[in-house]
Amino acid sequence: HGGVSIAGITTIGNDVIVTTDSDNGRALTVINNGDNNANGLRVSTGSNGTGAKILELISNNQSSATTRFDVLANGTVDLPNDNQKLRLGDSNDLQLYHSGSHSFIDRKSGGTGDIFVRLGGDNAIRAITDGGVELYNDNVKMFQTTGIGITVGLSTIQHNGNAAFAGITTIGGDLGANANVTISGVTTTGENLGG
Repeated sequence: HGGVSIAGITTIGNDVIVTTDSDNGRALTVINNGDNNANGLRVSTGSNGTGAKILELISNNQSSATTRFDVLANGTVDLPNDNQKLRLGDSNDLQLYHSGSHSFIDRKSGGTGDIFVRLGGDNAIRAITDGGVELYNDNVKMFQTTGIGITVGLSTIQHNGNAAFAGITTIGGDLGANANVTISGVTTTGENLGG
């Protein structure tokens, strides 16, 4: 149970082998100025089961050490604090995080590309940069938002109240109109058309 203390820059030309401290299960601890509560990195054996921490990044806010990042023996990666972001891409374009109240998949402003949610290579959801959102069924677009409303298949409903329905239209109640109504294709109504 001897210890080694090295100060300054040290270069080691071969492998470094660190054995486990059986008292605390840690294989390696790197800390600032020998203070266990300072910024540092702990590498553990993970011998306490698959949920045991094998890598832990800590930081000190002058009052106590806070875990910033964990890797567990089962491969789980934890960012255990709210608003910590997992950032991906050359410019950190994609960010995943939890605010404490809500969870976010965020493509930062000025980032490139759309966001896709895919299942087995098939599109399920596509959020288009500065545009709409598309929903898919078995990789076929079924619903989309547009600058004027929504489109479902070949039918559109606009936020100003206008609507267009292609093909067969079935109406189960009264249909009232205060303007011209043009109906093409097969139309079935369960009640009277009023105007």
